[in-house]
Amino acid sequence: MNRRRGGRALIAGLGAVLLLLIGAVGPAPAAVETPGTPYTWGSNPGGQLGDGSFDDRFSPGPVVGLDDVIDLTTGREHALALRANGTVVAWGRNDVGQIGDGSSTTRTLPVSVTGLSNVTAVAGGHYHSMALRANGTVATWGFNATGQLGDGTTTHRATPVTVSGLNNVVAIAAGRNMSFALLANGTVWGWGLNSEGQLGDGTTTTRTTPVRVGTLDDIVAISGGRDHGLAVHENGGVWSWGDNTYGQLGDGSTTNRTSPVAVSGISNAVEVAGGAHHSFARLANGNIASWGRNYRGQLGDGTLVQRTTPVQVTGISNAVEVGTGRDHGMAALGNGTVRAWGWNDFGQVGDGTTTTRLAPVVVPGVSDVAILHGGQNFSAALSSVEASDEPPSRPGKPAGSSTTAGEIDLAWAASTDDESSTLTYRIFRDGAFVDTVVSASQNQVTYTDGPITPGTSHTYVVVAVDGAGNTSQPSPASDPIRELSPIFADDFGDSFEAWDKVVRLSIDSSTGSPAAPSALAEIVRDRKGFARVELAETLNAACVSSRVRVTSVESQSVTLLRFRTATGRAIASAKIDRSGRLIVRADIAGARQNSGVKLGNGWHELEFCAVVDSGGMLLLRNGDVISSWTADLGSAPIAELQLGNSAKRPYQANFDTVVVQPVD
Repeated sequence: MNRRRGGRALIAGLGAVLLLLIGAVGPAPAAVETPGTPYTWGSNPGGQLGDGSFDDRFSPGPVVGLDDVIDLTTGREHALALRANGTVVAWGRNDVGQIGDGSSTTRTLPVSVTGLSNVTAVAGGHYHSMALRANGTVATWGFNATGQLGDGTTTHRATPVTVSGLNNVVAIAAGRNMSFALLANGTVWGWGLNSEGQLGDGTTTTRTTPVRVGTLDDIVAISGGRDHGLAVHENGGVWSWGDNTYGQLGDGSTTNRTSPVAVSGISNAVEVAGGAHHSFARLANGNIASWGRNYRGQLGDGTLVQRTTPVQVTGISNAVEVGTGRDHGMAALGNGTVRAWGWNDFGQVGDGTTTTRLAPVVVPGVSDVAILHGGQNFSAALSSVEASDEPPSRPGKPAGSSTTAGEIDLAWAASTDDESSTLTYRIFRDGAFVDTVVSASQNQVTYTDGPITPGTSHTYVVVAVDGAGNTSQPSPASDPIRELSPIFADDFGDSFEAWDKVVRLSIDSSTGSPAAPSALAEIVRDRKGFARVELAETLNAACVSSRVRVTSVESQSVTLLRFRTATGRAIASAKIDRSGRLIVRADIAGARQNSGVKLGNGWHELEFCAVVDSGGMLLLRNGDVISSWTADLGSAPIAELQLGNSAKRPYQANFDTVVVQPVD
């Protein structure tokens, strides 16, 4: 059950996009008044959702173990959270030290950033991270090939270092490979990659220490896009600089700018957010303006039209926060609910689907949101509602069967949960952990376990875990489920090595299906053409399948597939008559049933099943049942398989990939 942690906090920042009051003395206060819980959703290949897994999630779930967060930000595939005590934790991809714990180990759960305290804000670039200290200095760590850490080097850092020469910083922001700082005097400074003018200093010279962004002053908020920067002036105007390939600078052109230019038509902005190639401004009236690339609906105006000047995001009129990922956007409304739009292939919009949204939709499962941010195909929100400690309901009893060699297919009734619409199920085989499966199903969850030792039986139990790490009671144990591996299979390779009796069948290296080689029986009158094999075990019920192509049959019916006893006595067979019709024959009774269905030209998948004692027979062609018949098959078990005809028959046929499967 959710427990509210007080009223919605007054927003003072957006991760890497912080709104601050200019003229304040010293650094900004903590980002929100009421500590909260980070929620995440979307793509998760680097563990950036912080739920202990690498599984994508299509709707919000809490980051495990955090409920005292006051600022939140994201990088490309990592995330950072500032705790109320002034320390920082991080999680996600860590190949170049962007987590800051002194290692290069990817983290699926939050870990502490080494050596940081008295922090007031955090920001994330693609592969580097930033923290603003209470004394107005900036710490950075991670990837540094273009000087984005600002310490005068291009050395990667797995623990924080201090940016050279910066004091009195009140806000920080990061782009792909560059960083920005807003000083108390209203000026903006940048460092790192500058190939497209993304530092705004009038050059394209990469910088390893801070330089001033143009002549900007009286700035109150900043943001970094992929390769462009944004700033809000105290008069409500917005300035931009850097890459403008898709109009993300909003000045009516697609010309890159090495110095700041004014965004057209905006005079009442209070906050900005930069995506990969698009931009947002939250306006004082609660509307959101957007511009730039729009091929995935990231501008939220209901179209896919690129915009070089601002348009309004559809249906948003009371926004109190705006955030963006690579190709999607988000807004928190005055009532604390969230809307999102744009590319959604990985669930980054958070509406439980993977449907791209050209206009805002409701993001269920998260409320009282104070901060929003997104990375590459994932999203993060800071909520003042504490994650539930109520576990999911007990999953249903698993049931299953084996229809494929070495595998057992399982299904069980889904758990319900007050916290997460998507749950992680831990699967145990015979008491030992096997795997996890993530499912948003409210009805039934499925899983295929393998590889399984042929012929063995197993018992399964599953446990449900929600996004907060709460664990259900174990499910009831399944009944024993037996793996039904084929007891014989042969694709012929280049010989009949597996067969112990072969008479005038040869390997055809040119006409196999779906690929050579195949077995070829090409028999002239009064000759035999067949192969027999002794099965690994005797069976009361079995199915044999093979691809078959019959070119000619003369005079009499021809056996294609046959089961025999251990003494070689024929039990049951699938045949073809001289008209091409398929026949099922009870060999012991000497009776047969004509299916009335012709085999037809070309290759066909035949499956023939027989059950001794009960005398049941079944014949399928290309997956369709064409004959079902009961006749006397005796009681001796099936022990041998025959391919082709052991009597004298003139016929020509190919056989490919024979498989014998036991039947429970």
